[in-house]
Amino acid sequence: MRRPRAGSIALIVIAGILVALGLASPESLRTVFVDGPVAAAIVAAATGLGLWIFRGLRLHHADAAWQIIGGAGLGLGALSLLMLGLGSSGILDRTAWIVLLAILAISGVWRVCVLMGGSSAARAEETEPWIRWLWLTVIVFGVLALAAATIPPGILWPPEGNGYDVLEYHLGAPREYFEAGRIEYLPHNIYGNFPFNVEMLYLLTIVLHDDPVSAVFSAQLLNAFLGMLAVATIWLAGREYGPAAGVIAAIAAATVPFLTYLSGIAYVENAMLLFAALALAAMIRASREQDGSTGRWLTVSGLAAGLSCGCKYTAVVMILLPLAVACLWLSLRRNPRRPVWSLIFIAACAVTFGPWLIRNTVNTGNPVFPLARSVMPERAGVWNDDGAARWHEGHLPDPAHRSIGGRLTRLWHEVIGSKMFGPVIPLSMALGGFSMLARRRKSATTDDSTAAADDIGGPACWLMIAVGFVAWLSMTHLAGRFAVGLIVPAAVLLGRSWPPLLGTNTRILTAGAIVLIAAFNTRSTLVFFREYHTLDIAPNAVATLDMIKRGEWGGQAHLPVLNEHLAAGRRILMIGDARRFYLQNGADYCVVFNRNPFAEAAERLSAGALMGWLREHDYDFVYVDWSEMHRLRTSRYGFWESIDPALFDRMIEAGLRPIRDFGLGNRQTPYATLFGVGVASKGAKPQLQE
Repeated sequence: MRRPRAGSIALIVIAGILVALGLASPESLRTVFVDGPVAAAIVAAATGLGLWIFRGLRLHHADAAWQIIGGAGLGLGALSLLMLGLGSSGILDRTAWIVLLAILAISGVWRVCVLMGGSSAARAEETEPWIRWLWLTVIVFGVLALAAATIPPGILWPPEGNGYDVLEYHLGAPREYFEAGRIEYLPHNIYGNFPFNVEMLYLLTIVLHDDPVSAVFSAQLLNAFLGMLAVATIWLAGREYGPAAGVIAAIAAATVPFLTYLSGIAYVENAMLLFAALALAAMIRASREQDGSTGRWLTVSGLAAGLSCGCKYTAVVMILLPLAVACLWLSLRRNPRRPVWSLIFIAACAVTFGPWLIRNTVNTGNPVFPLARSVMPERAGVWNDDGAARWHEGHLPDPAHRSIGGRLTRLWHEVIGSKMFGPVIPLSMALGGFSMLARRRKSATTDDSTAAADDIGGPACWLMIAVGFVAWLSMTHLAGRFAVGLIVPAAVLLGRSWPPLLGTNTRILTAGAIVLIAAFNTRSTLVFFREYHTLDIAPNAVATLDMIKRGEWGGQAHLPVLNEHLAAGRRILMIGDARRFYLQNGADYCVVFNRNPFAEAAERLSAGALMGWLREHDYDFVYVDWSEMHRLRTSRYGFWESIDPALFDRMIEAGLRPIRDFGLGNRQTPYATLFGVGVASKGAKPQLQE
């Protein structure tokens, strides 16, 4: 009987995911096949680019899995930075990008064919075939991830404000770049100053579709593919300790509910996990190489670590810092007098993270704006003390959780004991601890001076977990999502520790444990999918997007009205709401932490003069979201003191015309009102149109 190969199992898993997705939701499957090719084309082009990067680093003799998966990771990062560079120069032409991606994809296919046909592509791996079949446990998570990715942004998930950040800046900012024809500074959106590696890829989907709203499913499917690549890269890292270790590490990561959760919203964490896993995998490979390629593998590690920082600032502390310490340890161990490898790692990191620091310095004067303001103040006029104070307060933990005891309690509920993470973190720490003790006993009784003694995997994973805990406790507002970076070291540590502890005659125990972990995580994932009716929405995803555009979805009644005016060339000032993604060009908004020209004018001008200010700035309408104004004012985010309902009462007396109220369900109180900036008789108050 022929033994199944890993490639055959991968095809079975992919086929199983697609079949199960079709049975669960034909509409989701259709969306995957219609919009998925754009995301797949981006990944294919990136892989082609990454394969040439591997060749340029003289690592083209590595096995095919390393070059293809590692190349995909580096290529996606390089493609993101290429978009930053060309987009900042105004090169967002659809045809130009299609040609470029086609060239990269074709070159990638050619390189893959060479790899698969060459002798250097093979890597002998002897393992029991049964362990490969454990990959089947990830099918349900793949189905749920793709189903969630085919739901329009702005619906998932309530704990994330129904994707508020996606509509505000993850997809909102790329839309503004596309409409402007270039990547530029957004003085009204403070989040536009974050490093945007993933948002550059979302912008690429918009360019390829030539329309922001039409690109939403491709962008979200690309995010889901990034999560799958993260799992593949974790497999790559674990595989350095043997085939079984790679499979266990990858399945442990793939079945974490948070990964499926994140695939339903166009966030950045999936890409951060991909780059973090690649950085860790390359460092492990560097520590185990004895052929003079250590420096080249550390270059890959540094490039990937910098790319992770380009996804989220927290990666600087949670990923870059512990890996830099691990690299220094490895460098000093090999050559105490010349820690040159650490310099290589840091230099490579600067290559990929540096462009974002330079961009911020040019735009604001502070390379990490809006962070570290007390150390590196921004240029005059960029920000003010009021916005900075509200930013600081809004990003602190809840006052009830700021004590040491409160923070540790949150650590347990949000991370270690959270069903969103499953048992991977505590289990990896337990098995990792036992494995470390076993290794010490073995080294004490034997004279082990092999190259494996230099293995950096264990120390690096422990460092990433320890630093991650400390950073999460001290530098975040204690939301579980900010700890997802722990998935990478925990999964790799689990894969590394499992086989040596259990020995060789443990098929049933290993398979049973993996299946139980997957089953536990499946139940947890299905619970929040059912709680938020995700599987009820997925079969009607495209229709739901149409409902949003027509204003038939809850809280979106204003969209078609505002878009009709915007299509006619009128300008609208938005007050309160910053979710501009579904609105056409011409709708101006201001994120609550930014300097707001309207708020500043309201501080010094009378209602009549403020009406003149609106006309001078060519605004035809003012859209006021009362619900957002109330929510922000009563939260720790705060709101501009000069803007309140009384201001608009005074402005109505001065000529501001109420045009239409927008309600939600059967509520009598409107959630928003559209005002006209026309000339009206003093004291006139036209009747509101329902």
